Amino acid sequence: ALTLFYSVRKTGSKEDFVAMVTSDGLASDTLASLSRAGMRVLTVGRMKKSHTRDMSEERWNDNYTKLRLWQLAYEKLIFLDSDMVVLQPIDHLFALKHTFAAVPDAFHPCYLNTGFMVLAPCNQTFAALTALIEEVRSEESEQTLVNHYWLDRYHVLHYTYNFAKHNVMSPTRFDIYVEDYLDTVKVVHYLGVKPWLCSRDLDCMRHVPYYGGATNKFLYDLWWTIFESMCDEGPVVCV
Repeated sequence: ALTLFYSVRKTGSKEDFVAMVTSDGLASDTLASLSRAGMRVLTVGRMKKSHTRDMSEERWNDNYTKLRLWQLAYEKLIFLDSDMVVLQPIDHLFALKHTFAAVPDAFHPCYLNTGFMVLAPCNQTFAALTALIEEVRSEESEQTLVNHYWLDRYHVLHYTYNFAKHNVMSPTRFDIYVEDYLDTVKVVHYLGVKPWLCSRDLDCMRHVPYYGGATNKFLYDLWWTIFESMCDEGPVVCV
């Protein structure tokens, strides 16, 4: 989250940066570090589904808390998962007239990914989404629910706002894109094992065939370079 925040500020954005957290989710010193960095920390209640029988991974049940975004007291939000870094300005998305916009998913081209969304908070929408939690199948938690609710009614953002750090379908095409067109990418999404859970010089996903390769390592290094720049410039103290 700190690295993401730093990357956003480096694009020149001065908009509020809000960390939405649950009261039982983070240690007090962690919350303090978010505030010290300049984030606005908002505590919300955790949301879950009563059963996880059809959920791909039970840990995703906590993701229903993301629906609280529609309750926040803002006209428009740009939501980013914390396993992202921003490479180019994205504040222009606040000018979108759509009440909801999202990015294509890396694995399902006809499926939206809830890692990057532009939305207008609305209590009625929150109530409608909440009412569907127990009814809609929960394979991918809130992502399946949001796809069900918005279906073909949302504005599709370009894939460059959700550029996945691995080659999903064609390693060759992925390598060519990174080599020739990386300057078009606005946001890199670090799906899979996170850089901070591994080490500076070792990508934990290198053993997975469709995650491997020099391009993947380059994007992995990119996260660490941004992290280290943040540590050098402060106000974050890195250990």
